[in-house]
Amino acid sequence: MIFGCPSKFRLPPRVLMGGMVAMAAFVALSQPAPAWAADEPEMIVEVDRTRLYEGESVVYRVTLNHVENPREPDLTALQADFEVASLGQRSLDSRSVMSINGRVSEVVRRGRQYNYRLTPRRAGTLTIPAPTAEADGQQLRGREVTLTVLAPEEQDIVRMEIRTDRESVYPMQPFTVTLSVAVKALPEPFSDENPMGVQTTPPALNIPWAVDEQLPSGLKPKVEWRRWLGAMENNRGAGFNVNNLSRDSVFSLFNERRMAFLPPSRRVRLPDNDGEETGYWQFEFRRAFVAKRIGRYTFGPVA
Repeated sequence: MIFGCPSKFRLPPRVLMGGMVAMAAFVALSQPAPAWAADEPEMIVEVDRTRLYEGESVVYRVTLNHVENPREPDLTALQADFEVASLGQRSLDSRSVMSINGRVSEVVRRGRQYNYRLTPRRAGTLTIPAPTAEADGQQLRGREVTLTVLAPEEQDIVRMEIRTDRESVYPMQPFTVTLSVAVKALPEPFSDENPMGVQTTPPALNIPWAVDEQLPSGLKPKVEWRRWLGAMENNRGAGFNVNNLSRDSVFSLFNERRMAFLPPSRRVRLPDNDGEETGYWQFEFRRAFVAKRIGRYTFGPVA
């Protein structure tokens, strides 16, 4: 349901000693050519999914492989249909030496990985244009990716509302933003069960103001976002995923088990699409901010 968030081992002593002897011989007698020299530079493009609802985002990864001096990819062509936010980059450079049956080889890898969050500006079948980048004096080009972006459906399973405790504040005066997510209760005889505890995967929420790097200039949170969300993390997987955050690292946003966050909740009764009073579980994400600059700040939309 989507809504619109090593074991250790020890080698025998003889094996260890043999490896050390082989390594010493390699260092003294040989200097093999790096394995990466024969590999052609390439650009690898990946997305975490190709089907989503309007208001959601995809994680977009561009890897420049077998290169030494890459420049960040040019994503100018994407901005017509997508909002582009950088999620950081990391080096793929590594070097290792292996000795197998007395033969020594060196493996050297060079490259860089760039991660982005893309938010479609409209529904429909959208094409992510092929990115380009310059590396080692060459122009590299990736591949196009096609996304299916679905418009929100009419439904009463989930109701969302954003509110603030103040409509206007002075600079440095704190205020609180609250996102209420009301989820329809399960039918009898399971109506007392928390509906967020029975999902096979946590439903995905995209909250623009949940991560500090996405806040507008001049707006500061009272509590840093890792501490704010971390207090609501549920290790059993009950709750909502927020902004594609994944488990191994709070910075891990691609191909990992998604984290679940379960905020405080209460039972309420709200009208459904037919106007009948119906039981809902209402979950609330509250976050306090301080505005350091005079201006107008917008919170939302949340998908």
